[in-house]
Amino acid sequence: MWKEKLRISPSAADMLFLEALEKAGLTRFGGFKFDCELWLPVCKPDARWDDFQLATFLDGDPVHSKDRQRDKDEFIDSVLNWCNWTPLRFPYRPPLSNRQLTQILAQVKGVLREKGGL
Repeated sequence: MWKEKLRISPSAADMLFLEALEKAGLTRFGGFKFDCELWLPVCKPDARWDDFQLATFLDGDPVHSKDRQRDKDEFIDSVLNWCNWTPLRFPYRPPLSNRQLTQILAQVKGVLREKGGL
């Protein structure tokens, strides 16, 4: 199970996100992986589906509001796009609300549907 394989201290938002993905049945197909580097060493999506070339990132304040981090995020997105991957970024101010989580899941499901995954 994915919970045993998480990094030492995942954020509360990461846990909510992954538990919501599991509850929605989105962790059981498409080469789902979590909390692990992609082939781009500086890129560690919170969740990804290799079969559908989809990478998702929860971008919480204050880390992702800094110019340096935003530049890194834009670079990662451009490389992923160049390699025909779809990066989905979800900015939020902690704590992650249920409303935000519902919107995130809807967007992930929409992209997976477009790519033939649902």
